[in-house]
Amino acid sequence: MTRERGHVRRTRRMIQRRASLATLVSIVGLALGATPGIAADSGTVDAQVTVSQAAACIELSSTAVAFGTLALGAENAPGTPAVTVTNCGDAAATILASGTNATGTGATWNLVDSSATCADTLGTDNYHLGLATPLGAAIATLSTSNKELGSLDAAATVDHVARISTACPGSSGAGQTMSMQINYLATTEVTPPIVLEELTADQATADAATAFLLPATRDYEVPANCSATSVACPGGVPSNPLPQVRIQASNVVSTPVGPGHWASSANLAVATLQNIPVTISGVSCDVSVSSANGATSTFSGSADLTFQSYPTSGGPTNYIAVSNASITGVETADITLTGSFSCQLADAFKGAFIPTLTDQISAYIEGNVCGTPDPAVFVACPPLT
Repeated sequence: MTRERGHVRRTRRMIQRRASLATLVSIVGLALGATPGIAADSGTVDAQVTVSQAAACIELSSTAVAFGTLALGAENAPGTPAVTVTNCGDAAATILASGTNATGTGATWNLVDSSATCADTLGTDNYHLGLATPLGAAIATLSTSNKELGSLDAAATVDHVARISTACPGSSGAGQTMSMQINYLATTEVTPPIVLEELTADQATADAATAFLLPATRDYEVPANCSATSVACPGGVPSNPLPQVRIQASNVVSTPVGPGHWASSANLAVATLQNIPVTISGVSCDVSVSSANGATSTFSGSADLTFQSYPTSGGPTNYIAVSNASITGVETADITLTGSFSCQLADAFKGAFIPTLTDQISAYIEGNVCGTPDPAVFVACPPLT
C-alpha cells in the first residue's frame, strides 16, 4: 500500500495588461520663457495615471489536497478537500491548470496526459492527475502544460475535486509518500497595453517590418516541452537556463502580392549555441543544429505580411499580421545527436526532430508587428482579434 499526497500550490496570479504605475515626473533644466526678471533655470511638470483594478486574479481555498493511502494501480481516486477557485478580478477570466510529475524518496512518476490505463499502455512509473470540474468540457487528465478549464465571471466561484490514478503495479514508490502539485493560472483578454500608431501600407514599411522580423542576427531561447517526447526538459525539469539558437538572416526580401499584402523571404543560417536535451521513446540525447553541415549552408524562410486595422476592420491601418511562416531546406545532416550508443544509432530521430525545429523557428517569426514607419521603429504586439 502506498500513500499519495498531492499539494496544490496556492497561486494568486495577477496578470495586469493595463498601466499600473502612478508617476510624478520632475524635469530639470526645462527652458522657460525669456522675459526679464521671471526667467528660471528649472521647472516641474506634474503627471498622473489612474491605476485600474487587476485584470486577472484568482484565490484558492486550500493549499493542500490528500488522496489518502492507495495501492499501485488505483484509478480515479478523489482527493480532499475540494478546492474552491474564486475569481477576485474585475472581469471574466479564463481558468487554466497544469500538474507536475510525482516525486518520493528515490521514486518519480511521470504525469501522463492520455487515456492509457494499467490494463493497456500506461506502463510503469507513469500516472494520471485530473480535476473534476463543471467548467467547460470534461477534463480527464492534466498535463505538465496548461490546459483550459473554462471561464469564470468576476467574483464567481467553482469547486474542483482533484483525482488521481496511481502508477501501475511494478512501479517505483512502494512504501513512499509521493508528492505532486496542481498549478492554476487565470488570464483575461483586455485592450493591448500599447497605443497603435497608423502605418502606411507601402514598400518602405513592408521592408522595415521584414527587417525587424528577420534581423542580421538574433538569439532565441528554445522553450521547454516536458511531454513524453521532451525538449529542453532533462529529467522532467525545464532547462535553466534554456538553450539558445542563433538565427542569422540574409537576402531578406519583401515582395508585394496584393493590396496591403507582401510576401517576405530570407536565407537563414541557424546554429544552436548550446546542446538541446531531448528524450524520445525513452532515449535521452543531446541535439545540436547547424545549417552549415548540409549540402546547402542555409535554410529558406518565408512569411506573409498583411496590413490590418484594430479594433475594427476598415479603420486606419495600424498593425501588420505575420502569418504562414514556413522553414524549408533542413537536412538530416544539419542535426547531430550525442549521448549514449543508442543516440548515435537513432538516425530516424533526426527526421522526427526536423518538424519540431521548423515549427519553433516559424513561431519566432509569426505574430503581430506594431510601430511607426518614420523612423522605422517596430515592436512585437499582442494578439489583436
